Amino acid sequence: MNEIADGLAKCRDVWAKDGWQISLGTCAEKIDLQQYGIEHNRCIDGELMKRIFADDSDLVYYLNYMAKCPTRQCNRQHLILTRKTMIPTTN
Repeated sequence: MNEIADGLAKCRDVWAKDGWQISLGTCAEKIDLQQYGIEHNRCIDGELMKRIFADDSDLVYYLNYMAKCPTRQCNRQHLILTRKTMIPTTN
């Protein structure tokens, strides 16, 4: 794994010289790869989705709403999305 991480870090550094600003992150690896500049990440990253889909106000609102849910209990609620609001319900 370290050999692969080292190779990816070297590729990233070469691409950076050409103006490509790429960050590396793991999906589910438990190994610490910070020495290669590789962060622990998530397979589905809400922060990345907010950057990529910044023009989708409903999605961004939903992602911000879910990030504030204590212990993710909000996942059990049905969420009704409308164009301008999101209303949690208990149905």
